[in-house]
Amino acid sequence: MMTIKSILQRYELQSGQAINLPKSGIYFSSNVRLDKQEELKNIVGVYNDLSSGKYLGLPSLIGRSKKMVFNYLKDRLWNKIQGWSAKCLSKAGKAILLRTVAQAIPSYAMSCFMLPKTLCNDLEKMMNSYWWGSQNNNGKDIKWASWTNMSMAKESGGLAFRDLQGFNIALLGKQCWNLLNNPCSLVVRVFKARYYPDTSLFAASRGGGVSFVWSGLWQAKAFW
Repeated sequence: MMTIKSILQRYELQSGQAINLPKSGIYFSSNVRLDKQEELKNIVGVYNDLSSGKYLGLPSLIGRSKKMVFNYLKDRLWNKIQGWSAKCLSKAGKAILLRTVAQAIPSYAMSCFMLPKTLCNDLEKMMNSYWWGSQNNNGKDIKWASWTNMSMAKESGGLAFRDLQGFNIALLGKQCWNLLNNPCSLVVRVFKARYYPDTSLFAASRGGGVSFVWSGLWQAKAFW
């Protein structure tokens, strides 16, 4: 911890940027005793728990229950739909809201993580219910077509809405493209040193004990 503190101090001197310790967080595994945790916190001067909360709009830590971690996406979509349901909108108006607002809500998280398939299905069901629902029946109308059919191209009889899981794979595939085309960037060097030091990205194995980010990238590159 003394070494980490020294590195942070050197960073401040070289960059001229001061680290906001009260807004910083620290995380310990369950193997670290409470008294040792307090001692290490006092050394570095960081006291906030990093086990919860978000950083740059994304969860700081991903636990075992991935669906629970990303439930905030469902809450945000639900709040949007509840506000829209109070308005009398045409099908064209609903389509604009779904394409420009609703489908954009999970896109930021999808560019970093492979969201659980069940979560994508839940989001699609919420959007489908809003599309077919009416103001009078509170979304209990008959769903005349599934989201799978509605996400097909218009030439094929669909409405060209996004298939969220496919869109998720496409966004992570774009990140794989960045790994290939920016080999000198810091994040690429870190990923290569950690997950495929002696081989290429396409030949890399998933491995065990990997991060949730790498797990999503590894799944996405399989579709190339």
